[in-house]
Amino acid sequence: MIKYTAPAKEEPAVGLSEHTDINYLTILCQNEVQGLKIITKEGEWIPVDPGNDYFVVFVGESLKAWSNGRLHPPLHQVVFRGLKDRLTCAVFLKPKPGQVVNTAPEFVSYDHPRLYKPFSYGEFHEYSKTVFTDRVNILKNYAGI
Repeated sequence: MIKYTAPAKEEPAVGLSEHTDINYLTILCQNEVQGLKIITKEGEWIPVDPGNDYFVVFVGESLKAWSNGRLHPPLHQVVFRGLKDRLTCAVFLKPKPGQVVNTAPEFVSYDHPRLYKPFSYGEFHEYSKTVFTDRVNILKNYAGI
């Protein structure tokens, strides 16, 4: 459970700055306090408002590597306002720290050559803690060929 404490004022508060997730999948279920936003291909931030009875599923960078770039993790952030705390139940499907993330051979071909070298998820996780800018290219910068 992730709790974002309500801001002291009615002004928007950043609960989580823009980023992509580095795992395989993220599954979210949030309360009625909205605030999750994703960026479109045109560069516009739009709200993700599925309602209380639905889940949001995000692809992570590790699944992007496994799929050889066919699946794309969305850049997202949490910005909310109001006098009520924002609650989100989050489930992260991720490799074990020592597991090597590798592109499935079925996704590599002459027309679609390998984009990423195999990497240790644990080392990638540690690397991600040091990157505060250019989060969109975190996988390419870490394991790109």
